[in-house]
Amino acid sequence: MITFHLDGRTVGSIGEGDELLRQLSTQSKAVEVRSEEGQVLGRFIPGQEAIVPWDPSITREEVYRRANAPGGTSIAELWKKLGVE
Repeated sequence: MITFHLDGRTVGSIGEGDELLRQLSTQSKAVEVRSEEGQVLGRFIPGQEAIVPWDPSITREEVYRRANAPGGTSIAELWKKLGVE
């Protein structure tokens, strides 16, 4: 059975229906979806789309910090390294 977890505790299962989903939709915290074995199948924050879908923990501020960090390679430098003219 697929279960939903909030702050590390089980708050219900997928079989509980609409009422549970309505309650979860009001949360501003990450909700985990887990398998019967406890494996995390995914995490989501209701009402928000992840900026980096493969790592929803990355915030917009972190994206800006990384983009502005020194030492990056420009596209022109990358093309040169790859032999593109």
